[in-house]
Amino acid sequence: MFLLGIVIAMMMTLLVYGAWMLLIAFTLWMAIDAGKQDRFWWVVLIIGIPFVGSAVYFFTEKKHEYAKAKPHHIHESETEEQHESTPHHKAHHTAKESAVVTDLTKEESSTKKEDIQS
Repeated sequence: MFLLGIVIAMMMTLLVYGAWMLLIAFTLWMAIDAGKQDRFWWVVLIIGIPFVGSAVYFFTEKKHEYAKAKPHHIHESETEEQHESTPHHKAHHTAKESAVVTDLTKEESSTKKEDIQS
């Protein structure tokens, strides 16, 4: 029973330390971001009121940047199966596969040349 208490105490300690590390990492991320954008007073606020200042900066400044960002890939099909069966998708995979085959044949031919020379 005593051993179980020690294990639970260790797990709780790791959980608390992990939460602190995440909060510190988030605060540093926000402070560095504000510094890169030349927002001196935001850096002062983030460092002066560490977790609250970084949360306020994220929700007032950074979140809007993510909302403005264009999505890098949009599926126009309704399901993944429809997406996989589109002609553009098949052409893309065929081009990749042929590039891989070409690279492999180059490697095989160079290996064969080395074997012949030795």
